[in-house]
Amino acid sequence: MAETPVPSPRRRMISSLVMLVVVLAALFIGRPEREPILFDAWKDGVMGTTVRVKVFAIDDLELQRLAEPAFVAMMDIDALLSDYKEDSQLSLVNREAFQRAVALDSDFVVVLRKALEVSAATSGGFDVTIGPLIDLWRTAANDNRMPSDSAFAAVRERVGYQALLLDGDSLRFAKPGLRLDLGAIAKGYAVDKAVEALKQRGVHSAIVDAGGDLYVLGSMPDKSLYKIGIQHPRIPDSLLCALQVENRAVTTSGDYQRSFRIGETVYNHIIDARTGWPIDEAVSVTVVATTAMAADALSTAVTVLGLEQGMAMIEGLPDAEALIVTLSGPDSLSVHRSSGFGAYLAD
Repeated sequence: MAETPVPSPRRRMISSLVMLVVVLAALFIGRPEREPILFDAWKDGVMGTTVRVKVFAIDDLELQRLAEPAFVAMMDIDALLSDYKEDSQLSLVNREAFQRAVALDSDFVVVLRKALEVSAATSGGFDVTIGPLIDLWRTAANDNRMPSDSAFAAVRERVGYQALLLDGDSLRFAKPGLRLDLGAIAKGYAVDKAVEALKQRGVHSAIVDAGGDLYVLGSMPDKSLYKIGIQHPRIPDSLLCALQVENRAVTTSGDYQRSFRIGETVYNHIIDARTGWPIDEAVSVTVVATTAMAADALSTAVTVLGLEQGMAMIEGLPDAEALIVTLSGPDSLSVHRSSGFGAYLAD
């Protein structure tokens, strides 16, 4: 009588493993693959606003894995460049840079170099030493009283980007009383750093938005372009137009976003550093650029320069387009587009 061979323990283990793999494969193949959906995640109180990351993910866990590094990147820039945080490097610079040269973080250097570049291009219309002027007008608004001529003259002496002495990674103020305010450029840079963090996680499609300074990374999964609405500056909850962009930043500066009142007059929050006065020509400026830092700075710069000079500057730049809205009458607006802006308008 023939004996039935008994499989060795090793062969039984291999057979079991093969069966397990077959079963798992059958389960995996039989289960439909989950489609990523567009999630909208946000954090309040970063860069003085609500920051949002819109990204495709299959569930909350993947959303957290993808979005959290982007939020951390923006919070790091906020901690570095906020003028509201006493322990920020910006606050340290404002306290001590006249007494001594202060070594700057590499991100601070990048932002400051861009700010100086835009300042030179606008002959000081854009100027990050505008802090004392902002303080002056904020106090005037709180007191509901125009600044005195003497106070105005004294503050203007403390403004001027030419007094920023940047040597490598160290900064010194050439005169006392200067105060850097990076509010017109730092948010854009924070958005760029968030986009960089998303790319490092392998993300190819997302929107990062920091209070209106946004960057559109890639296109939708079906290859269609994201649509970005531009707020109408005079009709609440209405759009002036919609844009379709890919791998571009979009930033809008407008008198409807922030303003202040003294007496019966409403003033724009954007100050022309050359005159010391709030601007009064451009109602709204939207800039499309390759980086959010550039779009942020340029939207303010064009607002300050006004229609003619602002549009001339944009036309001279290879990677920027602008939409400028001005008043054409007490209750009417005129819309002006740079030569290449039409390419971004949605159908």
